[in-house]
Amino acid sequence: MQIRRLWIKFFTLTMFATALIGCRSVVFFSSKETSSYQIGNEFDRSALDERRRLLIEEAESWIGVPYCYGGTTNCFDCSGLTKKVYERIGIVLPRTAEEQSKLGKFVDLNRVEAGDLIFYGKGKRVTHVAIYAGNGMIIHSATSRGVVRDRFDIMSSNLLFAKKLIE
Repeated sequence: MQIRRLWIKFFTLTMFATALIGCRSVVFFSSKETSSYQIGNEFDRSALDERRRLLIEEAESWIGVPYCYGGTTNCFDCSGLTKKVYERIGIVLPRTAEEQSKLGKFVDLNRVEAGDLIFYGKGKRVTHVAIYAGNGMIIHSATSRGVVRDRFDIMSSNLLFAKKLIE
């Protein structure tokens, strides 16, 4: 009976650990690479149209909120954050980064505007989404750091494409 209990505990812990590892993002952060994008922390928002300005302000209001897989309210994964932020301006997004990547119009990475979505992944598989915040920066929910502002090129080796949802 004792061995059976130990086996059940071992199995339960193994399954729990497997579930946690399975939630880990497959996108790896690397800031070793360089880019030609203009990088900075501040830019003039007065030139933004109202919807883009509201969207960036909403995204910034969530900075510091923790990451959680599948989260959409008090903690977020990457697509939960973009879904929540876009709701602020009346755009309802699907739940996953993969589904979100099917919306909008492709935009050249050198012509992204504040509020555009940036998609990252491996091969052709979308695994991460971020909001372009302007001036070479993105706002996204990172697995280990929660909602943060990062350089646009932090994951450049995994950068797939950008989409515009706001005309």
